[in-house]
This record gives sequence, C-alpha cells and structure tokens, in this order.
Amino acid sequence: MLPHVLIHNLVSLDGRITGYPSDPALYYQRAARWQADAHLTGADTLLSSPGSDHPDGDGDSLPVAPMSDDGRALLVVTDSRGRFRQWRQLRALPHWGQQVTLVSDATPKEYLAYL
Repeated sequence: MLPHVLIHNLVSLDGRITGYPSDPALYYQRAARWQADAHLTGADTLLSSPGSDHPDGDGDSLPVAPMSDDGRALLVVTDSRGRFRQWRQLRALPHWGQQVTLVSDATPKEYLAYL
C-alpha cells in the first residue's frame, strides 16, 4: 500500500513563498485539521520563522522524552548542517507532539552531541 502524502505550503496570491507577512500559528493550526501522522519541514523554514533568532538556552543537550501517542503530529526536521537549536521553543508549541531530526554523514559532530 502506498503512503498518502499531502503537501501544504503557504503561498501569496502572486505565487511567492517568501517575502510577505504570514501567521505561522494560523498556518499550523489549519494544517492540524488534516490529522497527519507527521509534518516534514526543513531547518531553513524553522530558522526563517519569527523568534528563531533566540538561543535555546545554555546549549546543553536536551533529554529525550519517551515517544507518546498524544494525538499530535510528529515533527520531522531535516537539518544535515546542524543549524536549528530552538527545540525547547518547539516543544512549547501546541502543533506537534514529538520531534525528530534527520541528519546525515555531513552533520557536524558537535550538533550530534547536542542532540
């Protein structure tokens, strides 16, 4: 059986995907209506979001919480360059349950230690 994949993007009336004011909370609130199992996003998207310029605290690695089924979608972040570190901010948002980071052989070892 093939997976059911739904792609959703925020696009302006003239077809742009960047460079206009947006409401990320409203965007993810609407996306939650589709009751997806997971949302896939890139580090660039998260880093361009309002508030992403705030550090994630002291930089200590975050404790891994056991996987739970709280009904919210899993957030999967692609970040092979190891740039996104605002995990505590994401955990405070109501849009997702657990978060997973996809890394590669090119991911800096310091970032892997941080995770």
